[in-house]
Amino acid sequence: FHLVNLLYFLLAVFLVFVLAKKLTKKFFLSFLAAVFFLIHPINNEVVNWAAAVPELLFAVFSLLAAIFFLKRREKKTQRNLILCYIFFFLAVLSKEPAVLLPIIFLFIDFKIFKVKFIRKNRRPSTFKDNKYLKPFSVINFNELKKYAVFSLIILSDFLVRFIVVKDVFGSKQLYFGVFTFQERIYAFFTLLGQYLLKLFYPYPLLFFYSFEKKANLLSWQFVLSALAFLVLITGTYFLIQKKKKLIALFIAWIIIFLFPVVFFVYSVGENVFSERYLFVPSIGFSFLLAYAINHFWEKEKKQRNYILAFLFLIIVVSWFEIYPRNKIFKTDFELYRTTITLNPTAYSLARNLAVELMER
Repeated sequence: FHLVNLLYFLLAVFLVFVLAKKLTKKFFLSFLAAVFFLIHPINNEVVNWAAAVPELLFAVFSLLAAIFFLKRREKKTQRNLILCYIFFFLAVLSKEPAVLLPIIFLFIDFKIFKVKFIRKNRRPSTFKDNKYLKPFSVINFNELKKYAVFSLIILSDFLVRFIVVKDVFGSKQLYFGVFTFQERIYAFFTLLGQYLLKLFYPYPLLFFYSFEKKANLLSWQFVLSALAFLVLITGTYFLIQKKKKLIALFIAWIIIFLFPVVFFVYSVGENVFSERYLFVPSIGFSFLLAYAINHFWEKEKKQRNYILAFLFLIIVVSWFEIYPRNKIFKTDFELYRTTITLNPTAYSLARNLAVELMER
């Protein structure tokens, strides 16, 4: 199982490089993006946990769909579009948040390729000499048809999910009481803030996090998280206005793929916050970090030795976090024991550890 996870992960790392190269045409930036995705300690939790295969497949197929979407725009061949649909369908089958991928495609179409879904045509006026022309709007059905196929794939997935499990959004899995409206607002912003913080500072890694149901809209966690969300939204808009499209794209990537795990929270489950949900958003974070490093690499040529030293430091720090963590996943007993030591309120894992001890 671990070997399979490693192979999926290495494929995802390679695809991050390919996607970044397609978007930027810069080898060094793309290489950095792949390296940061490879060494980010958060991703260690997904690769080590055998049950996290859906996260890996979600990432692989989403990246493949995005790559072939870009190839379709570059070469305009029907084959690339069909492959994009196939990989999007497989991404949706892997994990439901993949249904948001067309939003990324829309952003790429609008802001990078300048695709017009409503075009302005001109027709002759009523004057006999036809000197004056009046513009009128025409819907670009050729472009809309492409997104209609994405919609059909999404609808078919929702239909099959409803037929099989009778619950499209997972709202019936109410473990320890339903959130009130105020508590859901609190959970949305607080969880978002925790996920963003984990991207920047992933220490310590933990298999089980506790989340308090009580909503305190005046707490510093809630206020800072709400401010972070506001900064992200306004920053993305500002970057679009300043034509920093790629930075805006990958900030949007982080927000879009974090949205389901902070919005569709109906109740306090056993593990409301989980590091594995950051696996796909960390692709966007890796690109942003690589973009910043590449910017300084090109602008500050005299400081390149310091940049290389900084990169080496990041790799070393990541290694010393990841290598000991790998050993913890070798047995259930060690995983439960270590998690309870770090988080004594992980009661369900305490129960599992008790079962392990009784069997011994």
